[in-house]
Amino acid sequence: MMPSASNHRNTSSSSHSSRSKGSQTSRKQGDGASDGVKAYIKLILHYIEDKNWDAFEKLAVSSARTFRATSYRISQIDELNGMTLIHCCVNYDPPLELLKKMVRATTSSLSKQDALGRTPLHIAVGSGAGEDSVSFLVASYPRACGCQDVDGRTPLHFACDSSSRLFEDDDPVRRDPPSYRLVQTLLAGCWDSAALEDNEGMNAIEYALISEADMRTIRLLQKATQRQVRREKKEDIRRVHVHRSTTKGPTSLAARSA
Repeated sequence: MMPSASNHRNTSSSSHSSRSKGSQTSRKQGDGASDGVKAYIKLILHYIEDKNWDAFEKLAVSSARTFRATSYRISQIDELNGMTLIHCCVNYDPPLELLKKMVRATTSSLSKQDALGRTPLHIAVGSGAGEDSVSFLVASYPRACGCQDVDGRTPLHFACDSSSRLFEDDDPVRRDPPSYRLVQTLLAGCWDSAALEDNEGMNAIEYALISEADMRTIRLLQKATQRQVRREKKEDIRRVHVHRSTTKGPTSLAARSA
C-alpha cells in the first residue's frame, strides 16, 4: 500500500535519520578497518625489524595476493618514502628462500625505486646483505646494477664504500671491505657501473681503494673501468667517422654519378 502524504513526509524524515545513522556507522566501521590495517602494518614492520621471519611469513606471505596487497599498503606510507615491502625486508637480510618467495609473488617490485631512487638491490647491498641474496637479486633484475640513485650511486658504489650509510639517521657502521665475489656479481649485472661517478665525482674503484679492498678486487674494477673507457673511445671514433662520411660525401645524385 502506498503511504499518504503525511506518512510519506514522516517516512522521509525517518529514512534521512536512518541514512545519517548509517553514515555514522559506516564511518566508524571505516575508521575501525583503518585502525585494523594500521595495526596489521605495524605488526609486520615489527616482525621485520626483529627478524622474526617465521611470524612475518605466516602473516604477510601466506599467499601471493596477500603479499602484493600488503606491499601496496606499505608503499603508501609517507614515512617509508616510497619503499616497498621488499625494500623493507632486504634491509634486514631475510632468509634466501623467503626472499625468493617474495620475489615470485611480485617480480616487478625489484625495479621499483623509493623516494631516493634506490631499488631493493641498493638497499640490500648498502645494508650488508648476504652475497647469496645479492646474487639472487642481480640474477632476477640485472638492470638494477646500473641504476643510479639521487646521489648518483649504484649498488656497486655502496658495495665498495665500506663506510657508506643508506639513510642519514643510520648509526655509522663500518663494514668489511668489498669482497671479490660481491664486486664480480654486481659487475656481471652491469659491467659499465665500474666507471660511473656519483655526485661527489667518485667511482667504485676510488671507494674500493679508500675501503682497503684487496688487490684482486681492485684489479677486477680496473679491468672493468678500462674496458668501458676503450668502448667509449671506439664509440667516439665511430661517431667521428660517420660524421665525416655524411658531411664530406656527395650531396646530390648528380655528384654521386659523376
